[in-house]
Amino acid sequence: MIIPMFQPIHSTKSGVVVGAEVLNRWFFDEVYYAPGDVRVGIRWEDIDPEVILLLIKNIPAIEARYPRLMINVSEETLESDYRFAAWIAQVERFRALTTVELIIEMTEGVTDASLWKRWDELKVKGIPLVMDDYGYKNSTHERLEAFPWDGCKFDVKRLAALAQKDMKGVRFCQDSDIPLIGEQVETEQLAQQSSWMGVHLQQGYHHGRPALLDGWVKKEKKQAVAK
Repeated sequence: MIIPMFQPIHSTKSGVVVGAEVLNRWFFDEVYYAPGDVRVGIRWEDIDPEVILLLIKNIPAIEARYPRLMINVSEETLESDYRFAAWIAQVERFRALTTVELIIEMTEGVTDASLWKRWDELKVKGIPLVMDDYGYKNSTHERLEAFPWDGCKFDVKRLAALAQKDMKGVRFCQDSDIPLIGEQVETEQLAQQSSWMGVHLQQGYHHGRPALLDGWVKKEKKQAVAK
């Protein structure tokens, strides 16, 4: 069973939680497993719309906690016209039912071809797009420069080490007014160092671990069948 977990995104400027990233977990035998711990193949093109449906079913619980959500979409969904149409229909349904802002993260696994293929349609609908995992695989500096992103995520451990490539990305975002989001913020020191660099939106264990929302409905109750 897929259970979305929510990791808060904290603003070090305002001191408040401004949203959360939706992270997929698999629930078996009372234990939650991250994708890397699942031993069977994961069909992300099936997971993407299923997670949106779960969010729709739990809008009251989400609205009570977060004003905005960030959620990944897979290469498999973006590449397929059929899969993309089914997924975006559910995204639009969610957006029509709530004031919670839904932000789509383009991960390092998304190809340039799929990104170019879907960018205009997503932006015409007014859906904010964030580049995830700067510096990994397809999340290159060239990709950062090629699109008018609504945000970019960086590994703060690499920023703390003053990795040249990552610092180049930070400077570009600051010059282009692209919001910076720091991930893997696990200590107070990393939080402070990131803030000094201008990375005020942060997520990681220091600010909160992924957690199930209060009031979350895991599955529908079976209806009694009249005899």
